[in-house]
Amino acid sequence: MELKDIMQIIKKRIILMIIIVVIFIVGAYLLTKKSKANFETSSVLTVQAMKESSDQYQYGGYYSIQASDLFINTILGWIKSSNIVAEIYQKTGISYDINETNKLGGNIYARKVPPQNIELIISDHNEEVSKKLTDGVIAMIKDKTNQLGMVTNSAANFEIVSSQPITTPIKQNLPLNLMIAFILSLVLGITCVFIVEYLSPKINNGQRVRAIFGKDFISMRSLKTKGLINPDTKAAEKFRFLRANMLIDDTKGKLSAIIAGINEQKITPLLSANLALSFARSGKLTILVDTNFDNPSIHEYFDKQNQYGFSEFLFDEGNIDKYLQKTDEANLRIMSSGIKLSYASDTIERANIKKVLSELEKEADVVLISVPSLNVSSEAFPLFSIIKNSILVVKYGKTTITAASYINDFLDKKDVEKTIIVV
Repeated sequence: MELKDIMQIIKKRIILMIIIVVIFIVGAYLLTKKSKANFETSSVLTVQAMKESSDQYQYGGYYSIQASDLFINTILGWIKSSNIVAEIYQKTGISYDINETNKLGGNIYARKVPPQNIELIISDHNEEVSKKLTDGVIAMIKDKTNQLGMVTNSAANFEIVSSQPITTPIKQNLPLNLMIAFILSLVLGITCVFIVEYLSPKINNGQRVRAIFGKDFISMRSLKTKGLINPDTKAAEKFRFLRANMLIDDTKGKLSAIIAGINEQKITPLLSANLALSFARSGKLTILVDTNFDNPSIHEYFDKQNQYGFSEFLFDEGNIDKYLQKTDEANLRIMSSGIKLSYASDTIERANIKKVLSELEKEADVVLISVPSLNVSSEAFPLFSIIKNSILVVKYGKTTITAASYINDFLDKKDVEKTIIVV
């Protein structure tokens, strides 16, 4: 997926991302404001090995320091034991849930500071609890150290020297929490956007278009017009580019193409009118035919009437001049849809389509036929048996993957060349 496709997906669902970010930031703000202040009580314990007096050299206390360092591991093991922690709670008179004994040590933090020190930090929402637990832990360490010395009756005992405990209130860092919430919400928002995109049944990005049709497309997404385009504008350049991508029969110097939308019917007539106008302005004799019998609109772009047109011409192909209407552009004529056909597809099949197209091609270099959306109406299907060029209009957020895949397979079977426009 290209960067422009990624940015396009994010831009299209930016509202979803904004909602997620706002929810996270507001939630972080409220939780920070409502959260209770924490109190941390810290103390440093020094473990000193005491040896009996001796006249011999003791290597500068090396073995004493080593013994203290090893004994610290024993002390850390006591602190991590849930039974001993529960005993501390009992002796300090702090209530606790007997069913959550394993969780009691969660607010007691201890680490070795080599070679002979232990850093002890105890946190709690209640300042008094924090202080009591600290005193209780220190008392436990000293008691068990003394008991161990008496039981082992070893030549080396240990003395625990603790610093004066210091209690510090820990306030929630609102700016930091908001920044973390923003980053997390941004990551979650982008993830949700792509999950929604992946699960969407509609075409929402260029990668999907390429995957379905197996080719690149021409983007008309920035085209903003409701009528015919002035030839001196940038929008006209888009139609010149589209015109250059159409395959003209080199042997005849002519082009016949069907312009159809997929889940799109409003923009297709507008694109057809402006593309026909672009061909005419390039010097090509052009005929634009409207076959949308339910909602004809081509004639309106050129201020013409729809008294009769293609529906009558199907069975009166010898009188083409009767149905062609001139426009202000010298090289462009249009044929409106004519009367509404109840069963248009069947009617078109009964007509001599080859003769109809032949008469149109005699009068023009380029014949463009604007048809209804291919997934809504089957009117254009009989035309693909003789016309092998098509311009398919795909609309992001509206054209479904299923419809586009079906139309693509159908046109492949008919050996129809496809030019894809994305709007």
